[in-house]
Amino acid sequence: MSIDTLISDAEKKFKGNLFGCGKNYDEAAELYIQAGNQCLIQQDDRVTQLYQKAAECYVADNNIYRAIDIYFKMIPYMNDKIPIVDKIVTLAVSQGYWNSAAKATEMLASLYKEQFNNHQAIEAYQKAIQYHTYDNKKYSIRSCSQQLGLLYLESGNYEKCIHIYEELATDALSEKLSRYVHPGYVIIIVICHLANSDVIGAERYLEQAQTDNPGLNNTYEGRFIQNIVDSVKSYDVTKFTQTVYDYDCLKKLDNILCKVLLKIRSFIEGEESILI
Repeated sequence: MSIDTLISDAEKKFKGNLFGCGKNYDEAAELYIQAGNQCLIQQDDRVTQLYQKAAECYVADNNIYRAIDIYFKMIPYMNDKIPIVDKIVTLAVSQGYWNSAAKATEMLASLYKEQFNNHQAIEAYQKAIQYHTYDNKKYSIRSCSQQLGLLYLESGNYEKCIHIYEELATDALSEKLSRYVHPGYVIIIVICHLANSDVIGAERYLEQAQTDNPGLNNTYEGRFIQNIVDSVKSYDVTKFTQTVYDYDCLKKLDNILCKVLLKIRSFIEGEESILI
């Protein structure tokens, strides 16, 4: 059946007869989807328009779950993705579909990050964490919290980053399977203290982390962050630079962390006291 025939049949199902009777939104939606699928194969640019109509049919039929599914299917083919993802969130929240709401809100956060809109990305991750909480999705909550913390780090809000990553570090030590990520969290927390001109706070937290996780000193991360603290205390730019270089060659530091480490190095180079 041709695309145009499928569209014509779908419109008939959607409108019904002359008196508005005989409407069948579900069948209309399926026909629009078939037409949209054929457009994909034939590289016809009507694909998003047809999926949009299919979703509207499902909404009219009060089949919100299927409407959300179709909206998700549209996203890869949209130039401006934010409005359609926003629509998914609104529909999902209205029905209490927290998994879909969280998934779409995480997408929003990623899209805002791509636009360098950290403020809205932060708000989106906060909402995603809230939605994941309703379904008790611990892994997803942890993942969103990590991204949220990094956004605070990038924005220079070190206190909030510390707060989030301290909770993550405590949580990591509570389960055997997640203990391996603890050293990475310690790095971020200590670096935040240093970037916040608080070497004493960095030292105290590192000592506490070493007590809580006796194996920390035997990890690459543990040795790295100890050397960072030592080099900052002694204003040793050479040791600091070599420590960062060696670790980056081994494990590859996140770009955000690299920028913050450069800030810390500038303190040492200028011999500005950050021993607060």
